[in-house]
Amino acid sequence: MLLDVVVGASLLAAAGLAAAQLVLDTNSLRRACAVRRLVIETISEELKRIEGSVFEEVLADHDGRGFAVADDEPTGITLTAPPGDPDGLPGLVTVTVPDPPNLPNELLDVTVRVDWFDSGVANFVVRRLRVSRVGGYESSEVDE
Repeated sequence: MLLDVVVGASLLAAAGLAAAQLVLDTNSLRRACAVRRLVIETISEELKRIEGSVFEEVLADHDGRGFAVADDEPTGITLTAPPGDPDGLPGLVTVTVPDPPNLPNELLDVTVRVDWFDSGVANFVVRRLRVSRVGGYESSEVDE
């Protein structure tokens, strides 16, 4: 009889610990998904901003520009850059001229990268965009 009680109590304790671990894992997974969603949405916003720019100004306005990655809610997620990041912002836009054709007035490669440090682990997401003058980024001048 006593052995049955001890075995039952042990099984009940093990089940309780397993349930607690499941809750912790679920919360961790939920946070990881929320962070990933935030990063992808922020990168998409940055790419839209670049796509809406005048082609001639893309290189000057966006190359080397850092940006923050933070949720709009007051208690939302704010990502931190890895230690040693020069500007302290997790996001970085770089604009380069592809070679070939090496024509800065015709074609540019834009890279939007987010590096963040979370729970002792460095993470990153990178998206690239090729911008061409033919793609509608040409500025129009009004003749007077």
